[in-house]
Amino acid sequence: MAVGLKYYPVDNFKKLYIGSDLGITVISENTSVSGPGFSIMDSRNETKFSFSPGIGYHFKTADITMRYNLISNASYFGLSLGLVLD
Repeated sequence: MAVGLKYYPVDNFKKLYIGSDLGITVISENTSVSGPGFSIMDSRNETKFSFSPGIGYHFKTADITMRYNLISNASYFGLSLGLVLD
């Protein structure tokens, strides 16, 4: 779950924006090891705070955003594309 904010830095050009999300991320890990006569299964869940600054652009029928998701030791770059369907 996250809460986001977009800011349009240029008044007469409302297509380019910078933004950020702040939220909670659940990280799940499942491990399974088996061999002759034994089987070991383990699962863990961790809840971490996440922060995702990014930049985006609105096209006529789409929205594209590039973000860097900061989640403790599991940070990554993300790219998202949203389509507008009429």
